[in-house]
Amino acid sequence: MRLSTRLHGMMDYAMGVVLIGVASAMPGGIPSTPGMVLAATGAISILNAMLTNFELGVFRKIQIPMHLWLDGILGLTVAVSPWLLSFDRDAWIPHAVVGALIIAAAFFTNTVPTVDRRRAPAAGA
Repeated sequence: MRLSTRLHGMMDYAMGVVLIGVASAMPGGIPSTPGMVLAATGAISILNAMLTNFELGVFRKIQIPMHLWLDGILGLTVAVSPWLLSFDRDAWIPHAVVGALIIAAAFFTNTVPTVDRRRAPAAGA
């Protein structure tokens, strides 16, 4: 089953807000390295959604396939950030889980916006 681009967009905005909130609630808050990684991930997720050419995009400059590639790269970066930035002893589980969720959402999302698929002519017509 594939996620619709509309649902993916809702998840991007919601996850962005939640990640910024979680980052501020972490020990040390946003100024700590683990908090900063999650807050930056949330902000990038929101910005990426705003720039994407789909139902919930605001500026519509990035096509869906590019958005999904950027999500995949972001997810991988977040997942390995505890070891890259040497805070794996403090907090690695939230980053690994968030990274895996972002990668999964990118992998299972349709590459054509829902609105465009409804306008496409039927096969053989």
